[in-house]
Amino acid sequence: MTGKHFELTDETRNYFGHNLHRIRATRDMTRYCVRKGDVGGWVECERNVSGYAWVSGDARVFGDASVSDNAEISGNAEVSSNARVSGNAEVSSNARVSGNAEVSGDARVHGDARVSGRAEVHGRATVTERQDILVVYPIGSQSVTATLTRTAAGHNLSVGCWHGGTIDTLRAEVDRRSQTWPGTAQDHARWRAEHEALEALCRARIAGWKRMDEDPATDCPV
Repeated sequence: MTGKHFELTDETRNYFGHNLHRIRATRDMTRYCVRKGDVGGWVECERNVSGYAWVSGDARVFGDASVSDNAEISGNAEVSSNARVSGNAEVSSNARVSGNAEVSGDARVHGDARVSGRAEVHGRATVTERQDILVVYPIGSQSVTATLTRTAAGHNLSVGCWHGGTIDTLRAEVDRRSQTWPGTAQDHARWRAEHEALEALCRARIAGWKRMDEDPATDCPV
């Protein structure tokens, strides 16, 4: 079976009940420094990889996971379950992306990072450590997911379909959305309280990042 830019080889391995195939490039891909005939990482089936995406090293993509566009999975990284990695995103080292998580845009997930559940990592987020991401679900009138991620410039906050926000713009966004909230006044009060709690939690995590930047010795697992 041959895909647009790779084929499945006869080299297989069983990985926790999933039959994985090593892939091989069927054309040169200068973006990844790959030549036609070079072998890559492991996938369960061709539909795991589409577009111009590439899997290299000992990386694994399996289950109903999808890696598309110009995304790259490398090192010992793993993308599984229903996870989606797209855009120019990179998942490398020992990182894991699973569940219904989405990684897109120019996001980078590497190191020992774990992105799971309904987490949404967008834009220029960089998730290296497990503390670099905070996920709250469900929240608000539509029971959406809120995801806080660390970036080189500070942080990114996504709440449902609202992407690219920050903690300082959250209240204004809640005020705007509250104009169309269904339910009773009691419902509205509860949802506002949830967002206020989210803000407090996010600010605590961001403060922790700042402390770690100022004194890396404080970066200790909890």
